[in-house]
Parts: sequence; structure tokens; C-alpha cells
Amino acid sequence: MRTTFVYSITLAALIAPVPALADISAQDVWDNWKSYLESTGYNIDTGSEEMVGSSLILRDVGLFVPTPDSQVRATIENIEMREQGDGSVAITMSDLIPFSVSASIDDAPAMDITVMLRHSGLEILASGDPDSVTYDYSAQSAGADFDRFFVEGEEVEPELSIALTGIAGTANVQKGEMQDVRASSTVETLSMNFAINDPEEDIDVSFSVNMQDMDSTSTGKLPLEIDASDPTWMFTSGFETQAIVNIGQSNTQVSVKGEENFDMNSATASSTLSVELSDGSIGYSGTSQGAIYSFSSPDMPFPPVNVAMDEA
Repeated sequence: MRTTFVYSITLAALIAPVPALADISAQDVWDNWKSYLESTGYNIDTGSEEMVGSSLILRDVGLFVPTPDSQVRATIENIEMREQGDGSVAITMSDLIPFSVSASIDDAPAMDITVMLRHSGLEILASGDPDSVTYDYSAQSAGADFDRFFVEGEEVEPELSIALTGIAGTANVQKGEMQDVRASSTVETLSMNFAINDPEEDIDVSFSVNMQDMDSTSTGKLPLEIDASDPTWMFTSGFETQAIVNIGQSNTQVSVKGEENFDMNSATASSTLSVELSDGSIGYSGTSQGAIYSFSSPDMPFPPVNVAMDEA
């Protein structure tokens, strides 16, 4: 599932793609999107492409990644790229986007999952030139939840809710021998809740995260073409990326009931995470300030554990 995760992140980066100074057409923007997506391993099929007045109308746009052990697919019902008359292009799209993952990896159970991506008030403005497209974007909110979840053909009913508010950012995709991508974004709040209860398997798990005042910056180099069936492409194709994420207040809660029973909570006043992948290696680092951790379990022969750290 490592490649599945990477493809999911690259899709979210494009859907949430900054303004430059040059003329660009709707077709230029669409070509830039396709070049970027294909460089990250996506195949693209489109139900129809039609120029209506100053707008390029795309219908039933499918983005999919077939790999030996999984397939990732997103379907966008409508995309409109409207030339503004000032050298820029305004982009709108369907506010519901199904994102599905089918996977059967080694001895792991086969899974078939569809997540519904949602957004409200999404505005994207593209400008620049055909070889260097800049995007400026904002949205009142965005989120995701499970639409279907099957394991070995049996339906499971976990709960998933991801919600972001106050989203804004910039991104630039520049094409040369490689594709250079530079991006920055801010998010006011992020919350995620997950729960699964299966009495037959004696599983009852809940997990929640809440974060405030997030900002991130990233740069990357992507090859123009990759072999999505080769899981080592991230380390052999010249691909590299660097990203830093700063987070304000955050808290996490985990509860597990069943054969094992415990509750774990954490909170931080602020934290930073950085990740770098280049030259065939990956590195990461993280810091947190004002961290508080607690752990309790009725199975433990001692009272709850509480830890506080000024900095970690």
C-alpha cells in the first residue's frame, strides 16, 4: 500500500492546487494537469472534452493507477476551465469526488474501499505560461468519509470523518527535463475521526485527531514518465521531495476495547514535522512543544501513566 499512499497524496495536491504574469489558455492548463498526473503514475481517461465559448468543459474525468497489487481511481464528473480574458483561467469542478482503492497484497485480506471527497467554496485560478503554470486556490471547507468498505467481499461499516476548514495555498508546476513543483498552504482546522466496532471479532476501536493553524511548504522534482508497476520508482527515477509542516495546538485520542483494553491521549501546544526523500534515501524529523501524554488500561497492574514535556 506504500504506492497507494503516494498516489493519494499527489492527487490531493493537484485537486488542491497559484497567479503569475503571462497568457495561458484553458487547454494549456489541462495539458499541464495531465502532464503532472501522468508523471506521478496516473492514467487519464475523459468522457468528453469540449470548448464552449471561452470554457473547456471536461466530463467524467477518470484518474487511475493500476499496479500489480492495487488499483486507485478517482472520478470527477465535471471540470470547467474558463478563460478570464486577462491571461488567467478559473477552474471549478464537481463538489463530490469518489476515490476508490482496490487492493490484494500478499496474504493480507482483499479490500475494496470508496471514499467520498467533498469540498465547499473551492476556487482555483491558474496563470503563467504553458511550461510554468501557477495556481492560487482557496476553499471554505473540504473533507472525506467512507462510501463503501468491503474486506474479502464482506461489507464492513467503519466510521470515517475528515474535515478541513479555512484552506488556502499556492502551487507552481514547471516543466523541463523534470517537473519542478513548489507549493505552500494553510489550513485553519483539521479533524479526523475513525471508529470500527465488530462484536464477532471482538474489535472496538476509535481514533480522533484535532489540529489547528497548520501551514506547510514543499518542493519536489518529478520525472516526466514513471513505471507505476515498479514500486522502487521513487528511489530510482530522480524523484525527490522536501516538505515541512507546522501545526498549532493539537490533540489525539485512541481507545481500544476487546482482547486488549487501553486508552491513550496526547496534546501538544505546537509541533513541526519535516520529510525529505532524495538520492534513494528518506529522512524525517519532528519536534513538539508543551506535550502531554497519558495512558491507562484496566489490564495494567498499576495506575494510569501521565507524562509532560516542555519540548521533545
